[in-house]
Amino acid sequence: SLFTSERKCAAFLSNFHFSKAARVFFNNLHCDLPAWSVSILPDCRNVVFNTAGVGTQNSQMAMAQTSIRLLYWETYDEDLSSLDERSKLTAVGLLEQVNLTRDSTDYLWYTTSLDVTSSESFLQGGQKHILNVQSAGDALHVFINGQYSATGSAFGSRENRQFTYTGPVNLLSGTNKISLLSISVGLPNIGLHYETWQTGIRGPVWLSGLEQGKYDLTRQKWSYQVGLKGEAMNLASSHGTSSVDCLWGSLAVRTQLPLRWHKAYFDGPGGNEPLALDLRSGPSRFDWDCSAEAWVYRWTKAILLKVLESELEQLY
Repeated sequence: SLFTSERKCAAFLSNFHFSKAARVFFNNLHCDLPAWSVSILPDCRNVVFNTAGVGTQNSQMAMAQTSIRLLYWETYDEDLSSLDERSKLTAVGLLEQVNLTRDSTDYLWYTTSLDVTSSESFLQGGQKHILNVQSAGDALHVFINGQYSATGSAFGSRENRQFTYTGPVNLLSGTNKISLLSISVGLPNIGLHYETWQTGIRGPVWLSGLEQGKYDLTRQKWSYQVGLKGEAMNLASSHGTSSVDCLWGSLAVRTQLPLRWHKAYFDGPGGNEPLALDLRSGPSRFDWDCSAEAWVYRWTKAILLKVLESELEQLY
């Protein structure tokens, strides 16, 4: 980056390669840039600072297992039936996620509807329709008529946040509701022009397998719901209302539903060292809530119940 005025000049020279140094020719000078670094030239001639010279911790941290007493688990099933009622914004086309959520939550619902005639061949045992969704990141869960699709999840990677979901969907005769839960995993803070990177479902979104051929849903009217209902109900807090308390249930008696919160209570270890949760038994996302003194978990995989039961058995 170069900044100039009538009498002054300043420059920032960057090398984004992880392992290779680079030599660049700038302002009639040769400048050496270490790997993954930025050099600052306040007069466009002399390097006064390079980020590669900043000392970093080179020792490897190790987790030490601690003995804690698990008190109990609670679960809460996210309510999907009132998505349309809670949607406060509708627009033609697909909106960018962070601009809409303002980073107040990692979750944004995209919902639209599709009318299917009774003459469609799939209703008489034909092949299912295929839904295709292109997302700018970071993850996606697909719900059709309030039901989680059998193959209804997809996600990007650290190297490439963008991805495409492709999977069969069960549509019914009449009006069908397509709900897409887009999930962001933090905000980008590094990379070229990362402030311009987009998040969420940017399209196109289309269905294949209809008798009329490919059906583009991108420019339809979509309704948007920011966040999950559990977030609005402040489920992570230990100071919830009585109506929230009665909705929490025991892990053992809950049936398997597609979108569920899990909350654990345990006696915290002594001291003030940072805590880490070992999740090598399966990929997941936990958030530590200090006021509730609990790990709050949001997930959509039914297999989680079996994983948690297995973990509980190992603790006793």
